[in-house]
Amino acid sequence: MRQIAASMAYDGYQWIKSPLIRLDDNDMIVDVGRFDPKKSEPAQTEYYHGILTPGFINAHVHLELSFKDAVFTGKSGMSNFIRHVRWSRKSLAQPCADNMVNQVRKIKYSGTVAVSDVMNSGHALNLLEKSALKHIGFFEYYMLNEKQLQQQAEKYKALVEQHPEKRIYPALHAPYTISASNISMLKKIFSGSQEITSIHFKESSDEIQLYQQKGELYNLYRDLENNYQPVVHHDDLVQGLFEIFRYTDKIMLVHNTFITNQDINNIENLARKTNKTIAFVLCPRSNYNISGVYPPYNILRKSELPLMLGTDSLLSVSSLSIFDELMFVHHGISDIPLGDMLQWITINPARFFGLEKSIGSLRPGKKPGINLIYGKGVNAEHWPENAELKVLV
Repeated sequence: MRQIAASMAYDGYQWIKSPLIRLDDNDMIVDVGRFDPKKSEPAQTEYYHGILTPGFINAHVHLELSFKDAVFTGKSGMSNFIRHVRWSRKSLAQPCADNMVNQVRKIKYSGTVAVSDVMNSGHALNLLEKSALKHIGFFEYYMLNEKQLQQQAEKYKALVEQHPEKRIYPALHAPYTISASNISMLKKIFSGSQEITSIHFKESSDEIQLYQQKGELYNLYRDLENNYQPVVHHDDLVQGLFEIFRYTDKIMLVHNTFITNQDINNIENLARKTNKTIAFVLCPRSNYNISGVYPPYNILRKSELPLMLGTDSLLSVSSLSIFDELMFVHHGISDIPLGDMLQWITINPARFFGLEKSIGSLRPGKKPGINLIYGKGVNAEHWPENAELKVLV
């Protein structure tokens, strides 16, 4: 039996002052109470000056893009970033297995217990399995014409057959990859009933221009595919996505850097009408490095739909640490309550991915992992000064 106490804890739902957490030999939480030095056998208790939290969940990561020393920091827009990704894939080939192993290890050491991994080949699946990280895979359709999409579909089918025990779902890269040449096949790919999917949504100003058939991103896609024409437009974008994902129960919209109040209202209304579960995922460091802007935190926080955080890939950020992502948000806009931000990386993704029975909160019967955030000035209102992280369980 292990006993851990601290100044504060955020259990995924609420703050606890002077928590005392008891764990069995398998790191399952047996009890959560209050620490009283006179009654709690302090000699047998680990006490920390800081904030205890459940282990973190990274809601959007591209492990297969774990290329070394290739971070894009140009802040010059999505079209240039896509060129950088294509150059990295061509010049650096696949990331070496050793680097992916190293990144998975770093993810665990930075307090993360589960990841939602976007894949194009499945190279990271066995590494994730060996790591004991809980993981959900999204196989990303990103090619433009039907021949390429057919190849992707065959690869996805093979992955699912090779790993029947794993949760791997089809996902669409972005709305602008839906063109006149592939709309029918994409509808066929997503025509079967499925639990969950993911799509990049309103990530850049280049994307907004593309829907109007202008700008650098539009020109890039015209270069990549002669017959390319976007079949979704800014005004009917949300409706178009819901039509493609009409048989999908849960939709994860990733990035949302240029989302508007009207978009959110449309999404909320359609979610109610179709009985779908929708969540927003933010990757602020990636967005800042690519476009030099932050997501509109304040309007997203007013939404009735849950927020989550992801790191994206090592092509746009320097680490895959969700704690680093959290600190970036804090330094960018410091008036967001700490408890709200901690929900973005604990209970919100745990619920969305159907993992709340085992992780996401500090409740008896769960094995969520336990992190400690510490620094100067620990309280429930603000980040500790010069905050650091220690993984306790």
